[in-house]
Amino acid sequence: MPHNLDTLNNDELIAAYGDLVRLFKIRGIIRTKNVVGDIGETLAITHYGKTPGLPRLVRAPANTTDIDALAGKDRYSIKCTTGNRTSAFHLDEKLSTDYSGRPAFEHAIVVMLADDYRVKRIQQFSWREFLESKKWSKRQKAWFIPLTREVLCRGREIYVAP
Repeated sequence: MPHNLDTLNNDELIAAYGDLVRLFKIRGIIRTKNVVGDIGETLAITHYGKTPGLPRLVRAPANTTDIDALAGKDRYSIKCTTGNRTSAFHLDEKLSTDYSGRPAFEHAIVVMLADDYRVKRIQQFSWREFLESKKWSKRQKAWFIPLTREVLCRGREIYVAP
């Protein structure tokens, strides 16, 4: 552990986490109490901004439903996970693969983190690829993307850690 956190007792470690959250907010890394989601948004926007050939994303205004970033007319929903599925997309339960209405977003970006919170993979899905990949969570009453090999092959690989 490069930060000598293992020398802190539990109370000090909890206080250090609070200090980190405060600093994350000051630096604009997070905006809400959804630390993992906000970190994923920051990492995705930063990666897109520094990678030639990818659009320059800007954060969507706070509380914009289903949209986390914008690039021109394209709207991006960004999900971050440390597991094998995304967090919830709160869209109509009746959303089908032959949906012909206005998309909720043009692209979904999934940021997959390793246990140490370093980026393991960034994958981008078009609205059509999202529709083909999504699964319904009865418990959450929302859609999610299972991050299986088959599903990952549908999307565009933006980054994979060496």
